[in-house]
Amino acid sequence: MVVEGATVIVANGNIIGGSAGRMSDALALEGFTTGTPVNGTEKVEDSVVYHVDDAAAEAVAQSLAAKLGGVSVEPVSDPPPIEGDFAGDVLLLLGNLQADKSIAELSGVSATADVEAVANDGATVVVANGSGVSGSAGRMSEMLEAAGFTVGTPTNSTAQASESVVYY
Repeated sequence: MVVEGATVIVANGNIIGGSAGRMSDALALEGFTTGTPVNGTEKVEDSVVYHVDDAAAEAVAQSLAAKLGGVSVEPVSDPPPIEGDFAGDVLLLLGNLQADKSIAELSGVSATADVEAVANDGATVVVANGSGVSGSAGRMSEMLEAAGFTVGTPTNSTAQASESVVYY
């Protein structure tokens, strides 16, 4: 699974507002480098992964398509099917069938298959949003709480970060 070497831009190509931002957050947690989510210029049922003419971008695109359950992969058109400029290497036009579904659900892998249970020794997790994507700290807090963690109130970070950082 190749997740490095190309920046993935998620475009909302479905009828569920904000789903591109949520998918972008989920892909970042999977190790993909993601850019700012955008709106697509078309609505699609099934997602499509586009890539620029570059071997690294194509490898990341193929991995992304596999993570999403085997959606199609194509070279990016000119112009790409998004509003504004394309500032990435891989474009995921997120369709209705994949919108607001977890990576585990889309790939057919159990989210807890390879996760060992961790005893909570009274610690509280607080998620601070440094991604610039509105609501991402709240969504991550909900996922952590569902996994059994004690979670405090989500907040905003004082600085924007391109990677997740854990302080303890």
